[in-house]
Amino acid sequence: MEFILFIFFLIVALGLVVTLSIYINLGKSKKRKFMVWGVTAMLLIGPLVSYIIGVIYATFVDNGFSGMALSGIVFSIIFIIGLTVSLIGILGLKKITN
Repeated sequence: MEFILFIFFLIVALGLVVTLSIYINLGKSKKRKFMVWGVTAMLLIGPLVSYIIGVIYATFVDNGFSGMALSGIVFSIIFIIGLTVSLIGILGLKKITN
């Protein structure tokens, strides 16, 4: 029962992070939005999502090491996506217009 409540708490925290990022981006330029979403993905969304997926997978297969490995892989993928989005915001692309 505690496990289900803990996962529910993490999902609610993830929803709050996304809501906060949307609120921060209101009325900002596209460049600023890319930077905020990139940093949010790298520092907030990535760890939460990878931990949730890793814990759920580890519980189903009864092997903590496989859950930890999956968590590392998912975090790495989300971090690279966030880094790319953030770099697009910082360096800018020619096709991004306000």
